Amino acid sequence: MIGKQIIVTRAKGQSQEFIKQLEKYSFQTIEWPLISFEKLALKEAELTYLKNVTSFDWLVFTSANGVHFFMEAIGSLGVTITQWPKVAAVGKKTSDVLLSYHVNVDLKPEEFVAEELLAELKKKVFEGSKVLLARGKRGRPLIREDLLHNGVKVVDLLLYDTVLPKESLEQFHEMNIVDEVLFTFTSSSTVHHFMKVVDHFQINVEQKTWKFACLGPITKKTCLDYGLTVVVQPSSYTVQDFAKAIVHYYLEEENQR
Repeated sequence: MIGKQIIVTRAKGQSQEFIKQLEKYSFQTIEWPLISFEKLALKEAELTYLKNVTSFDWLVFTSANGVHFFMEAIGSLGVTITQWPKVAAVGKKTSDVLLSYHVNVDLKPEEFVAEELLAELKKKVFEGSKVLLARGKRGRPLIREDLLHNGVKVVDLLLYDTVLPKESLEQFHEMNIVDEVLFTFTSSSTVHHFMKVVDHFQINVEQKTWKFACLGPITKKTCLDYGLTVVVQPSSYTVQDFAKAIVHYYLEEENQR
């Protein structure tokens, strides 16, 4: 794997473990954060929901970032929760972050996607159940819309927004990108932001030999919608599995030569 260039587009401060896994195999990694997170101002009604969070039957978290911003919000309000409602988390990373705050997770799907979380949650809630959905502004409304359709009372709490870091353009201009580079994406937002950057520099990606690796089927679909060549998508959605899938791809490539 020596000399293979991989560009990591996760948020600043969130890519260390992934880079560590890749560098075990002597990949040349470049950290190029294509996403950052901004706290959203909450309205009075939303603050009231947070102050009375124990009145909900379920709290649902669709990302690790949602957990951090939720904890920050209730902390700023001085809210102390001694008896938590039932808690659902979309995947292992989100669950691990909740556990780091000493919050037990009652529901975590086998497959770490919103569709699976929704399917499992629908087995637990019923008409009239009260659910607080803590998420990012650009997350898919799938869970909210489906639960509302089934008579569940849902409060959709948008805690943060995902934005393109201001320094991303300058960083891209300064990077020495090789022809056979592999860009890695862990969310649809990073794909959208990547396309904003290449459009800014008027780069026709179809004329490049760049390749792309995606974590999760939704991210992959976003790549394909843009016409990007996806060569890696692990079956499990952790950075360890992502790194292993990249290694497997390059080993297969070498064996075919």
